[in-house]
Amino acid sequence: MFRMPVAEVVDASEWNELVLGSQLTSPTHFFSCADRHFKVVVGGETYIAPFREASLLGARALLSYGGRVDGGVAPLSGYSALSECVSELLALARSEGYDVLNMTVKRYYRADYTSRVAELLAQLSGHVRVMRARVLPLRGGFDYVWRRRFSKKARNLVRKFERCGGEVALLDDPLEHLDEIMEVNLSAPVRQGRPLPPSYTDRGAVEAGLRSRLKEMGEHFRVYAAFLRGRLAAYAYVVDLNGYAYISRFLAHAKYMGYAASNGLLSAVIEDLCERSVEVVQYGYWSRRHPGLDHFLKQHGFLAGRVEAYYVPLSSRGALALRALGLVSAAAESRVGDALGELRLARAVYRALTSAE
Repeated sequence: MFRMPVAEVVDASEWNELVLGSQLTSPTHFFSCADRHFKVVVGGETYIAPFREASLLGARALLSYGGRVDGGVAPLSGYSALSECVSELLALARSEGYDVLNMTVKRYYRADYTSRVAELLAQLSGHVRVMRARVLPLRGGFDYVWRRRFSKKARNLVRKFERCGGEVALLDDPLEHLDEIMEVNLSAPVRQGRPLPPSYTDRGAVEAGLRSRLKEMGEHFRVYAAFLRGRLAAYAYVVDLNGYAYISRFLAHAKYMGYAASNGLLSAVIEDLCERSVEVVQYGYWSRRHPGLDHFLKQHGFLAGRVEAYYVPLSSRGALALRALGLVSAAAESRVGDALGELRLARAVYRALTSAE
């Protein structure tokens, strides 16, 4: 019986079983992180490729980089047929009327494989976006990270948290602490100049998100909490897979900012990840629009990990969109882009504050 080389996986359990069966997947490969999930079988090898559907300057696009997914193509074992895998994905995307297909590569992780992917995509791409992930290498163990990566100020703030009686615990049942988590979220509904979205401020959405993560990711998903005087002062969502950890949520109660709860929490998370033999932890991407968070992470040793997003045109509309994207990207990185970004933030904050009155 003839089998198509590319099949879409629509069952979450089936997909996540494939994710857990590969040594080259990362936390953003889980089913809930993407809109479409493809399994490619070529040359006796199996690959998985999650994508988010999006409109890119009027063009239909499949993105492996975006707000909810930056996983990229991952093989279940060998990857000698990688070129054929990419060709099949491009053919499928064209046949379904997409104009652009994007694949993203983390160059600082699993370098042998990611270099192969980047070399292949560079020959096809119509636009490349280079980003800097906030990453902290953990291979030297926590003692090395503490002495060589943390700044003196960061170490002193962790000690301050401990002197104040602060403790960090791994929550056995995060849902039992939902009220406290909501209190932390709502203690400062505007963070880093941005109003928090409903996924943080709406109790039902927070509960649903927690239940979904716990069910889907199981032991790979954990919630850490910092306590002061028995009160939950800060918390973090962390998911890890194949030696790669991702901090997907990290918030502190505004009331406890002066007690260094964030420093104590981050230090404890990093120490626990080292004990679990995690090789690298990521917390989003460096951004000039988040100077406070960037400074906080630099004090704790986070570095810039190179991430390359390759965009391949699949049609004339896609080619035009990618040329325009190059101009838009250049403008966004300029002072004009900064000014427009600040204006959008100011409007968003104003709407959030006035709607709460």
